[in-house]
Amino acid sequence: MTVKEQILKLVGSSKAGLPYAQLTAHDEFKGSCALSHAKFPMVQYWQGLSQPAAEAILELATEGIIRHEPTDTLAYVAHGSTLELPIFTLDQIPHAKALAKPHWMPVLLIKAQ
Repeated sequence: MTVKEQILKLVGSSKAGLPYAQLTAHDEFKGSCALSHAKFPMVQYWQGLSQPAAEAILELATEGIIRHEPTDTLAYVAHGSTLELPIFTLDQIPHAKALAKPHWMPVLLIKAQ
């Protein structure tokens, strides 16, 4: 099974959505890559992904198979892992381009309908 297929299987088996913390609990998806919002590079979704996992997620999102759904930090706390960055929320979107430092936007990976 490819990395892309493994990630899609995990996302599909999670009814409420898959937090990145749950994904990187699997050693094969751990690494040093970060994923950021396409329009706002200072808005990070997660850090610590392997390059194959990051590439697979980008491909799945570009293909419209999965999407990022904003969530609160509790989804991450429940899995014992958060980022030590200021939290970015949707109400900050108008100011996102002006961010000088990285912020974390907690999201779930959701299978697109």
